[in-house]
Amino acid sequence: MGFARCLQHCCPTECVADTSLLSQLGTIDLFIHDRHTERNVHFELDYALATVRPGGAIVVDGIDLSWGFRSFTDTVSNYQSLIAYTKSLEPDLTRFAGKGLFGVIFKSAFFIR
Repeated sequence: MGFARCLQHCCPTECVADTSLLSQLGTIDLFIHDRHTERNVHFELDYALATVRPGGAIVVDGIDLSWGFRSFTDTVSNYQSLIAYTKSLEPDLTRFAGKGLFGVIFKSAFFIR
């Protein structure tokens, strides 16, 4: 997989991907999402699905902090996904199992939205 640049515009209350940059890139191999509100997960993953090439992947950190990843993957078909623990330097008792979770969506060659 190749690597792609992806910028984000952030303000204190909201952070969304620079969708114009995603449009300029055409296709990318990997999209990494690190915002936790359900709204942001859905907004950014909608754009990522259109940009990530078949065979590419979308990584979402902090999926234990909202229902965004789960509710999003429930709306798409023809994909594979996995959920794994994050590796924390020290336990975070506010997170799932003291570690937190991340998810990966693998976009297949025949992705249907």
